[in-house]
Amino acid sequence: MNAADITNTNLKWDVLTIKRPGLSRDLPPGKEALMWVANSSTLIYGDRDAILVDTFLTTEQSRTLVERVVASGKNLTAIYITHGHGDHFFGLASLLEQFPGGTRVCGA
Repeated sequence: MNAADITNTNLKWDVLTIKRPGLSRDLPPGKEALMWVANSSTLIYGDRDAILVDTFLTTEQSRTLVERVVASGKNLTAIYITHGHGDHFFGLASLLEQFPGGTRVCGA
């Protein structure tokens, strides 16, 4: 692929970031409001198809993600999991249930 190929692409992306409670126990007193972790999932799409990078941890977060992917109107062809932490792949079941058939799961 050369620079001309990259500039002529129709790919777009949509990042969904969700904040959840963290487990850090070593915060100074009075800073408990900083006990959170942000997770994100990225939908990369063209005119018709899309791939998703990572899912979320909880059922509620996964429901939000499924609704977002459905609303995109794109055909989800693959879900790429960046690494083996649960907050990146526990949401697979609800996505595969919503998009049965042609959706591949792959990962690092």
